[in-house]
Amino acid sequence: MRFYLICTAWLTRLGGLLSALLLVYAVLHVLLDIVLRVGFSTSTHMMSELVGYAVGAMTFLALAYTEEQNGLIRVGLLRSRLSHKNVVRLDVVCLGSTILICGFVAYYIWLMVKRDYIRGRLSIGMAEIPMWIPQAMLLVGLLIFLLQLIASIIRLLDGQRQPETEA
Repeated sequence: MRFYLICTAWLTRLGGLLSALLLVYAVLHVLLDIVLRVGFSTSTHMMSELVGYAVGAMTFLALAYTEEQNGLIRVGLLRSRLSHKNVVRLDVVCLGSTILICGFVAYYIWLMVKRDYIRGRLSIGMAEIPMWIPQAMLLVGLLIFLLQLIASIIRLLDGQRQPETEA
């Protein structure tokens, strides 16, 4: 169990790091496009496409890190009225439900990635990026998030993680 938690923590931080690097890339690409437009009356002609893919990847890659840091929103209306033991139970049910929903979404993203890879589908922008690449980044982020959700349940049941009691 400890090995699983260590590996999940490592993957979670890697996802957070990749998300941060994508943010830096997006800012630099936007700045480059601004300089090219203002100073040279030209553009990269693919800034919105590439930055859009980066924002999607950032969002999904940062999910696990946000969960690990207790940064996801929890509504305290019901939780504040429950005992500690019942808050843990509620958290386990909510995390389990999230695992089921995200697992369902991950399965369909996997089918989409597989289909677009087999068909060789390209984006319609100037970059003509194989669509499975940005889709795979979403899938990787979601899979790391699923692993982190399981780790969160393990830590809750083991007493290593205290449920947040305030919204």
